[in-house]
Order: sequence, then C-alpha cells, then structure tokens
Amino acid sequence: ALEAQAKAQCDLQPTEAAVEQYERAAKLYEDLNLPMERATALSKAAECLTGLGEYQRAYQLSVAAQASDKEAVERRRTEAAASLNVAYQSEQRQRQLAQAEASTERLRAEVAAQQRDRLFWILLALFAFGVAGWLWVRIRSRDAQLRVVEAAQRARIDLLALTSHEIRNPAHGLVSALGALRARASDPASARLLNSAAHAADLISRLSTDTLDLSLIEQGRLSIERSPVDLLELLEEIIQLEQPAALDKGLTLRSEWSLPRGTEAMVDRQRLSQVLLNLFGNAIRYSKDGEILIRSWIDEEPQPRWRVEVVDCGPGLAPDELSRVFDAYFRGSASSRGVGGGLGLTVTRRIIEAHGGHIEVRNASGRGAIFGFCLPLVSPPEAGQTEVAQAQTRLRGQRLLVIDDDEFVRTGARLIAESAGMKVRELADSRGLFEEIRAFAPHALLCDRHLQDADGLELLAHVRSLHPGHQPRLILMTGDLPLPEVEPPLDGVLGKPFSVEQLAAILD
Repeated sequence: ALEAQAKAQCDLQPTEAAVEQYERAAKLYEDLNLPMERATALSKAAECLTGLGEYQRAYQLSVAAQASDKEAVERRRTEAAASLNVAYQSEQRQRQLAQAEASTERLRAEVAAQQRDRLFWILLALFAFGVAGWLWVRIRSRDAQLRVVEAAQRARIDLLALTSHEIRNPAHGLVSALGALRARASDPASARLLNSAAHAADLISRLSTDTLDLSLIEQGRLSIERSPVDLLELLEEIIQLEQPAALDKGLTLRSEWSLPRGTEAMVDRQRLSQVLLNLFGNAIRYSKDGEILIRSWIDEEPQPRWRVEVVDCGPGLAPDELSRVFDAYFRGSASSRGVGGGLGLTVTRRIIEAHGGHIEVRNASGRGAIFGFCLPLVSPPEAGQTEVAQAQTRLRGQRLLVIDDDEFVRTGARLIAESAGMKVRELADSRGLFEEIRAFAPHALLCDRHLQDADGLELLAHVRSLHPGHQPRLILMTGDLPLPEVEPPLDGVLGKPFSVEQLAAILD
C-alpha cells in the first residue's frame, strides 16, 4: 500500500513525502526479511530522489538497493534449484542489478558535477529569490493601494448615483405639481410664491441631474445623442424658461444675436439645454441687480463655430478661482452662502468637450463674469438623407395608466398627461394591474423600472403576452442614466422627469 501511494505521487510529481513512503516500505520489507522487495522500494525511492535533484541521497539509496539486491540474489541462488521460476526471477534480478549499477555510475557522475556547481547555483538562487521577493512585496503593496483607491472611487460613484436617483423621483413630482399649480394661480402673490417654489424644486432636480451625470462621466459612460437643432430656437426657449427666476430677483435678461434664424447644427439638444440652464442659472443666482447679457454668433474663422457668452452682473471671480471654477466640488467665495454642490460647471465643461468644443471664463470689465463656449458648427445632413420627424400627437381623450410606487412621480405623470387632455388612472404596484387593464382599456401603460413588488420590464412583457387582443403602448419610465435601449416589448422609454412632448413623441 505504501509503495502504491508513493508510486502514484511520484508519477504525478516527485515529492519528499513519496520518498519517505518508499523508505517506510523498505523498512517493513527489511523487518519481514524480504530483501528483494526492499531493494525494489529503495530503487524506486532513488528514482524519485533523482526527479527531485537529490542525487547524493539517490546515490546512497542506490548503493543500499544494490546491497539488498545482492543479498536477494544470493538467497535466490541458494533456492534456484527449488524451481525454474525462482531461477528465472534471479536472472531478471541480475539484469536489474546491472541496470542499477549503470544507474549508480551515472548518478555518481551527476553528483560530482552537482558538487562542483552547487555553490554557484545556491548563491545565484539566493540572489534571484531576494530580488523576486522584493518585487513581489512592492507589487502586492501597489496592487493593494490601487484596490483601496478603486473601491473608494466605486463606492463614491455608486453613492452619488443612488442618492441622485432617489432625489429625482420626488423632485420630478414636485416640479410637475408646482408647474400645474402655477398655471392655475389667480392672484399675483400666490403666483410669486409658486414661482419661487418651482425655482427651488427645479434647482433640486438640476442638482440631482448633475450628480448623476458626474457619476456617468467618471465611469466613462456619458453619451452624446446628436440630432438637428435650431440654435436660435433653443436659446429663446432657455431664456423663456429662466425669465421668471430673473424677474423674481429684479433682473433683466437681454440678448444680442448675430445668428441667422433657422441655423441648425448636429448637437445633443438635451445636453446642450443642460449647459445653457447651468450657465443662465448661475448668472441669475450670483447677480443682485442689473441685467444679464446673452450673446451668440457664428465665428467663421478658421472653421465655422457657434459661440455663446453669458455676461452676469455679479461679484466676479478671484484670480485664483478662474483656473479652478470648472473643477468638481469647487465653490468660489461668492457661493459660500449660496446653493449648489459645485458640480454644474464640471458637467457643463465635460458636455462641451464631448461635443468637440471648449468653455472658458473671464472677468468682465467693471463687474461680473463672462462664461463663454464655442462648438464646431456641424450642419445636419441634407434633406432626403435623414429626416427627423417631430410631430405632436393629439393626446386629448387618450387613456393612460401610470404604475409607480412613488406618489410624487405618479402625481407628476398624471398632471403632465392631464394637461394634454388625457384620462389617467394610477396604481402603486402590480396588484390589480390586469383587472385595471380590462376595466380601463388604456391606450398606453407608463410603468416604473423598479417597482417594490416587481420588475417593470418583466411586468410589461407579461402584459404583452397575456393581452394579445388589446395591445396598449408599453412605456418604461426610469431615473436611470443612460436610458436603456427601446427593445421588445417596449414601445418607448422615458426618463424622469419627462415632458408632454416626449410622451407625445412615443404615442405618435
């Protein structure tokens, strides 16, 4: 049994444990007065030692095996007359003895060579192990530091994304509710209060959007979706959105265009709107009185570029702040009592750079700061190559079923849809969904991606499979960025918050 175990080990990989088992087997054979078996065990142990490079010990065991073999041969010779089989085995053993002697001679020569070079190899091995050990310690230390830094970075990015995602849901509902109330306000005092509340809610929504965008930027996942955009129309739209906040502070928004109406460029409308809202919002925030000037023109040299400058009437920036104003989390001295997390300008710069442009800041003569950016004027394809059909769908009278476990989001979605004349019903979870579909027969289902009791995508797929007769439009609503691809069973995906136009574009 010991020999079998030792042989199995040596066949796989010669080890000291296998040699010890062979030696134990040889000792047992010696105690049992079985010299031939002892010689076999010792020979195998010598072979195993040869594989380990232990030539001195292998030589000693070979000599012992020869002695034991000779003893066995002598004994067999005395018993040779007993049977022809014994004589045959003795002859075989003689052959083995001759082979062992030859092997012993080879081992003797190898041992002599090993003894000559042993000192050199020992010193070389010690040096190599020392260098390898030093390198291993350095690499392990560096890897450990990198893992700690990467883990901290991932945790920070995940926290930013999770926090901003959780903020976006109530912010979406708050913005929608305040917008609906502002439209119904009858007296000026209520309108002013609602304007202030809507502005504050919009700031919360922008901050959560900036935080989500920063997490995407740091993960290298910020995407730019280009489409033809009327630049002057976009500027006028942003000014109209910011006009109430400026009026609340007694500010005047003045524009200077040398931009031909109808000038279009291939840009990401949503991202560029985010840039302009950040720049206009900062100008309004840090200006106390006076006017804010917005300039826009086309610079033809050396190649067509669209330029925009926002000139505020605030305190301006200190010289040491001009180089750091676009850094993440930087808040200048003028913002020490203000709002914001120091992310808006960082996201703004990254969006501009993703478009192939650049942004800069300088102090205006007198007071205030000038934030300006320029983008390559990439013209849209010629008509006939690509047509981007944008049509408003007549939503009035259509039925919409909203499924979301967040009451703020449900309220916001309902107000947006009802403002277009849609009939809306709400569900807080998936319970009773199929009964509601049969009773309400909605034209569209607007379902949150992450319900408490179900996965929104799987739920919509189940609706598609169980209701082949009545097929409402299936729309996934999510605060995740970037938005998932529109794939079956979905008819569209809406981000939070969304507009009537975005909903209409899917239902068109």
